[in-house]
Amino acid sequence: MLSFETSGDPKGVPVFYFHGSPGYGGGPKPRSSVLHRMGIHFIAYTRPGYDTSDRQEGRSVADAVDDVKAIADGMGIEKFAVVGRSGGGPYALACAALLPERVIYTGSLVGPAPLDMMGEDWSKKMVDSNAAIPDMSDDEIVRQCTEFARLAVTANTGSEPKETFQHFPPNITDQARRDLRTFGVDIAMQQSYNRAFRKRPDGSFDAGGWIDDIRALRKDWGFNFEDIRGKVRLYYQQNDDYFPSDHGARLRELMMTAQVEFSIGRGTHFESFEDLRDVLGEIRDLGSTT
Repeated sequence: MLSFETSGDPKGVPVFYFHGSPGYGGGPKPRSSVLHRMGIHFIAYTRPGYDTSDRQEGRSVADAVDDVKAIADGMGIEKFAVVGRSGGGPYALACAALLPERVIYTGSLVGPAPLDMMGEDWSKKMVDSNAAIPDMSDDEIVRQCTEFARLAVTANTGSEPKETFQHFPPNITDQARRDLRTFGVDIAMQQSYNRAFRKRPDGSFDAGGWIDDIRALRKDWGFNFEDIRGKVRLYYQQNDDYFPSDHGARLRELMMTAQVEFSIGRGTHFESFEDLRDVLGEIRDLGSTT
């Protein structure tokens, strides 16, 4: 089974949204009424292994393109925009490369560049949890993701989101925690973790989607960046220590055939939720001229 949620204006510009890692399609996003006023048909796809989307072990970044194509075909949607945030960024870029005749706009917010195209620079300026990704053993990935899933969900039994973010995301700074509250996404993220990580009968929590996201990130993404055409917007933040702006600079170099706009704000990783509104505004304006 493949899970996705829609919101906004069903007659608006279709936008496929790729959530961060970990997460699920119904996680932090603008309210449906806001999306409706903007003329956006928001389609949030939950990657395999998260929430109720069946796990697909061994999946690549490019495998998500078939899922998006199936959803779009089933809904009768021919052309659409794609937007990915953080760990969802590579999946939006995959759609742009492999469905160039259907993707009208591509947005990647604070997303990573490929490991094999940055080398040792990939981990620079990162929090320890992300910087360790290239060198972690597979057993360590499973152990850490499973433990963080437990912490994220069990902390949600408290009455305040801050109890969750004492544990998760790992290595979160005080400023990033403040951004979560300022932009009103702390509670939505808390709810997202509850959905992303399902409890097993033995009492443990299933982190399969997150494990598979990391595995997919570490291997070949399955597409060529030179195949990306059209408009691409890359948003990064100056004080982001999860995926720093150097990743965006490298992505811009890789997409010389596309119309890339690269912006750097002054916030943290979580200010990118605010950038999402700007991206959707650009998509609305683009849709009105196509």
